[in-house]
Amino acid sequence: MYQRPGFEESLQKWTNRRNEPGLYTDIYDGDVWKSFPSSLNNPDTRFFINEMADSNLGIMINLDWFQPFNSLAYSSGPEEVKLHKINHFLSPIVDELLEFWDGVNLPSGKRIWMAVICCSNDIPAARKLCGHISALVGCHRCYKTANSSRRRFNFGGFDDIDDWYISRDPNEHRQNAELWRQCRTQEERKKHVSDTHVWWSEMLRLPYFNLIRHLIVDPMHCLFLEIAYWI
Repeated sequence: MYQRPGFEESLQKWTNRRNEPGLYTDIYDGDVWKSFPSSLNNPDTRFFINEMADSNLGIMINLDWFQPFNSLAYSSGPEEVKLHKINHFLSPIVDELLEFWDGVNLPSGKRIWMAVICCSNDIPAARKLCGHISALVGCHRCYKTANSSRRRFNFGGFDDIDDWYISRDPNEHRQNAELWRQCRTQEERKKHVSDTHVWWSEMLRLPYFNLIRHLIVDPMHCLFLEIAYWI
C-alpha cells in the first residue's frame, strides 16, 4: 500500500480535521484514538500523533464467512469453525501483528508500527474472535445475563441495574481466559465458560488489545443494513 501514489498523504488527512467538542463523526473523535498509548510502560504516551500519522497505523479486524466455491458452504472448510477452534486461524495473524507492534522496516527504509484498535463483526463472529460466551447468555460489556422464559432467552428486567451495569474488567477477562487454557478436559472447559463466560482467544497475545472495549457495535448489520431501526 505504501507504494501506491498518495497513500502516505491520505494517512495524514485526519490531522487536518476540524473537531467540534461533543460531536462524534469518526473514529478520530473517540477516546481510544486520542488516548491509545505508544508504550504500555508509559500510559501518558500517545500512539496517534500528527508527527507519526503516516507511520503509526490503527487497523480494524473483521471476521466473516463467505462461499468462494460452488458446493461449499464456508470458506474455511466443510463447516464453520466452532468457538475456540478459530484460534488455529488467528495464531499466524497475531504473530504478524506482534511484529508490527514492535515495528517493521519497509523496503524503502521507512519504519512503521501498527495496532489493532477495533474489532467489528456480527455478534456470533465477535464472540468467537474475542473469547466471549454466546450473546444469548450474557453481555460482553457489562455483567448483565439473560433470563430464561419458556426456554427462550431474553434480557428483560432492569430493577437490579445497579448490580450488573458495570463495565467488565479486562484484567479479569484475561485471567479467566488463562484459567480456561489450564482446564484439562472438555467438560472442565465447558464448566469454566459457563461460570466465567470466557474462553481463550489468541487476540489476548496482543498486549495492548482490550477484548471488551475494542469490540464495538457492528456497523454493517446495525447501521448499513438498518437492523437497529427495526429491532
